[in-house]
Amino acid sequence: MLNQELSLKQTQKLVLTPEMRQSIHMLQVPLLELKEIIEQALVENPMLELAKETDTINAEDSVEKNLDVDIKEELEQFAKFERDWQEYYSQAHEKEDTGEKQKKRDYAETLITNSSGLKEHLFKQLHLVKLSDDDYKIGEMIINEINDDGYLQSSVNELASIVNASPKSVEKILGIIQQFDPAGVGARTIDECLLIQIRSMGKENAYNQKMVKHYLKDIGKKNYKNIAKALKVSEDEVIKETELISSLEPKPGRQYNPVQTKYITPDVTLKKVDEENEYTVVINNEGLPALRINSLYKKLMKSCGEEKAKKFLLEKFKSAIWLLKSIRQRQTTISKVTKYIIKYQREFLEKGLSRLKPLILKEVADALEMHQSTISRTISNKYIQTPHGLLPLKYFFSGGVSNSASSTYIKAKIGHLIENENHNKPISDQKIADKLQASGIDIARRTVAKYRESLNILPSGLRKSIHIDLK
Repeated sequence: MLNQELSLKQTQKLVLTPEMRQSIHMLQVPLLELKEIIEQALVENPMLELAKETDTINAEDSVEKNLDVDIKEELEQFAKFERDWQEYYSQAHEKEDTGEKQKKRDYAETLITNSSGLKEHLFKQLHLVKLSDDDYKIGEMIINEINDDGYLQSSVNELASIVNASPKSVEKILGIIQQFDPAGVGARTIDECLLIQIRSMGKENAYNQKMVKHYLKDIGKKNYKNIAKALKVSEDEVIKETELISSLEPKPGRQYNPVQTKYITPDVTLKKVDEENEYTVVINNEGLPALRINSLYKKLMKSCGEEKAKKFLLEKFKSAIWLLKSIRQRQTTISKVTKYIIKYQREFLEKGLSRLKPLILKEVADALEMHQSTISRTISNKYIQTPHGLLPLKYFFSGGVSNSASSTYIKAKIGHLIENENHNKPISDQKIADKLQASGIDIARRTVAKYRESLNILPSGLRKSIHIDLK
């Protein structure tokens, strides 16, 4: 039988105000994009104007101290309303585990990003697939980590940690996204991208798989004879498969994003004070318009008798204050994260790549009492000028196989050993592992093989055969 009944149900809904979204987004954007945001705000908001040279970009402190009494009261009422709402919201869900609430709140922050043509295209396809809410969240996280060329920038384990899911669940949803248009999107490497495209065409076979995985360099050099000998097939068969591989798109996402020249401006500059032998972190504000509240419109807000106009001015005033505070919060967060990184990687700055320590997001997040997603957003698209040149902040983050060696350094060591090997007797993965262990790096043979493959270097047997053929 069908019955009708009334029931009460508690549900948690995360509501982010436009101001909160703005603050989160501004933390993530690079310096040049931040400049565009500020310039756009100057056009749209009459309450903002360019400050004098003596003013600073954080001018809201003095603004708030010198507000007219009635305007202060209105802003205080607005703030009280937000506090009351937050208190009500908390009480309404006090039975729910606080940790779980925070995870959901942090996850929602990770979804706020500047959409591009490719991302919008992928989001539309994602929501045509029937998935659970949790799987949709994983899918959205994955898409947000796909760059303009169509490649996934973060590892499965990193994504699993941020979204609080198992790596197996992330792999499953990634597999679904890799079936989306354009073919090859969501790949982590060039060979995975090309294999996905071949598979989507229904032309995958053992030969083109091996050619993509191991012989891309030979394909580029048209060394068909070497490939044919290694695969034990005819040269004509190699040429046929090469034509197929050459027709593929190595950057599947670029058709959805116009080609733009990207100029890199360091968000942070590292300066060493010789007398104190210490490093100073300087946030780069060069080129950023300095803002202040327009005094004329502030007076109008007090004297205006028309309620509608006064309300408009008050809203613009609140928006201006939020923008100034968001800029200051961005600078403060970048400064804190960078200072921790520099302190942790001091030996790298002094002695070079061999002293680059393993560092993960969670370690920085725990030390600074922030969430991993905040750290991830802070280092995203940010560059720092160091004694070793201009480096992305992400450069300082890598896993490690021992307490003293980062994966970045180990890959460099593997590349150096192979580059200087005897071509008649290439060094095997096991011998590389033995040499690294002798230098104090505890590493397994299979890890060496994984790092070697990520460097697009062939196994020792294939390297030897290629050198013999070249003779």
